[in-house]
Amino acid sequence: MKIDSVVKEILGSVEEQNILKMAEIRFDILDLYRPFERIFTKYVKSMKFPYRDESGAITNVSFEELPKKWKQTYKDKISQLFESQVAQQLKTSIEKTLDKVIPSVGVNAQKIYEMHKNSENCVMCRVFCAGVEEDRKEYDEEVHPENRKFWKDVAKHPESALGKHPVLTLEGEDLDRASYKHTKGLVKKFDVKPEKLSELFQQMMMIEHKHKDALEKLAIRAVAKMMGVHESELSAKMSDDVDVNDTEALSEDEMKAMPKRLLDEANKRVTSNAFAQGASVHAYLTAHFLDEIESAIKKIDPKLIDIYSKISTGSHHLYWLMNMSEMNLAGSAVGSVKPEQDEDGEIKMKAISPTFIVLVQELVKGVLELRYLKGLQNKKVDELSDEDIKTIYQYADKIEDEPRLIQVGPELWRRFLKVVSGSNVKKKPVEVYEHLMKLAPKELHSFVQLVVSEPEKASKELKSLLDDSELWKEDEKEDTKKEWEK
Repeated sequence: MKIDSVVKEILGSVEEQNILKMAEIRFDILDLYRPFERIFTKYVKSMKFPYRDESGAITNVSFEELPKKWKQTYKDKISQLFESQVAQQLKTSIEKTLDKVIPSVGVNAQKIYEMHKNSENCVMCRVFCAGVEEDRKEYDEEVHPENRKFWKDVAKHPESALGKHPVLTLEGEDLDRASYKHTKGLVKKFDVKPEKLSELFQQMMMIEHKHKDALEKLAIRAVAKMMGVHESELSAKMSDDVDVNDTEALSEDEMKAMPKRLLDEANKRVTSNAFAQGASVHAYLTAHFLDEIESAIKKIDPKLIDIYSKISTGSHHLYWLMNMSEMNLAGSAVGSVKPEQDEDGEIKMKAISPTFIVLVQELVKGVLELRYLKGLQNKKVDELSDEDIKTIYQYADKIEDEPRLIQVGPELWRRFLKVVSGSNVKKKPVEVYEHLMKLAPKELHSFVQLVVSEPEKASKELKSLLDDSELWKEDEKEDTKKEWEK
């Protein structure tokens, strides 16, 4: 017995569009492991229901507008469906959509799972939680205990800039688990063997050494295409002469004493770092699969695509297998990016790395860093002095926090892309990101919280957020001016 059969049983027949709307409950009710009444209130009452009026015509109305008899009929039928055969009959569909559903559940899924996994009254748990349990088992068995402990108790780490972050203290563990699951899936897909990574790296370096110029241009082209920016704002050099993050970090006592005014801005900087690390790792894992980029790489050497896939996936996977708390990261950088001014006075982001995939990664960081810097020019932070900005960077740019953001950032970026694509905003993700970096910290983090835990709601609110923003309107005027100048 399926959801659409409830409609058919009551009406005899109904328009396909309405059946599909009812069928959406199949997956929506899986998002929350709640009793039927709460699910019904949250989802079913907000839908349009078809019913046959006295004239015999089919009308679509809200649940509250239904005649009393129809209300009870629908509620009884859906309740029976939920409490009886639906779990087993939808098992196959649920298993096929676990990858889609679990990331959208948010942190509540894990907490409610713990409460419900032994409950005989939770029909959905008997099917759905089995998949969650399998994922949790793999994470708990493979991820280094210290890494798991960090994200479970991130708020208890005052030495980390993440310890007071308004979103990561709540959602960090969920993002970490989802990000691990995604990368673990790629490890299986590409049959990555950790013990082979060193050998693959040597092969890659030997091939790339003969094609530096071509690969530098390809890296710029790939990032410009992925991020929707002009190649003119990017510069790339394949070299091992990388810059090291030498930002002097604040002590734990200085972090604890950070004034609220600066702490909010420092947390905004942490958020920008999380997005930048996430977007850059996303590109690190995928840029070589862009159609024209993949074709060009194969012309250099067909083996490179497989090598890039295995090295990028395998190296990212190591961030969960190794104890990040004990890593000595000083001087270990394999890539860097920083702004530089060209002969015409234009600002470019120059990336340096000895290898193509890390060069791509650094260029993407540069793209987002440039948008963050524009946000610093926003009139809302005019009161920040140069010393204030230095303090914000010393708080937020601690090298010890970078691996943590490499763990959770990719999942944050994927959810952000989903939110933008699901909205009616006719802007590229990087343009939306640039605007977000101009928001006040509180407004920014309220939206980021929705991106992580309620992406569908975030998509709906994104358009109104931008429509109501004077900053966005100013950007639109500037864009129009540039188009006319062309």
